[in-house]
Amino acid sequence: MDDDLLAEWDKHRSRFGLTWLTKIMTAKRLRKVGVDPDTAAQVDTVLRSALAASDPSAYEARAKDAHLICVAIDHRAAIVSMDKKARNGYRSFCTSSPPWREVDYFCLPDHDADLATWCTSPAHPAPPICS
Repeated sequence: MDDDLLAEWDKHRSRFGLTWLTKIMTAKRLRKVGVDPDTAAQVDTVLRSALAASDPSAYEARAKDAHLICVAIDHRAAIVSMDKKARNGYRSFCTSSPPWREVDYFCLPDHDADLATWCTSPAHPAPPICS
């Protein structure tokens, strides 16, 4: 987890989110990390060149969560989200940006399983974002 992501958790704090975050931290499945400025610049360049001129609102939507992609690329970490639209938006970059192919992105809006249990179980493989 980087500082941007922690700030986002604080902004959207809920009972569900706090329970999940507590379980993940207790299980030692969360660690504080930084993002390589070169990765952040590369991700922003891809987003900006693909979207900024043609669809500024799509660029803003992807750019606000770009730190998730940066952390996943730099630390070979998975993204867990309930936002299927965001995942699908990032998938469009799979052919234009090799680092995206390495990102595992869980998206659970269509699953009934409890998110905390699902995330802490090693039996669930991470779905690559580009699959």
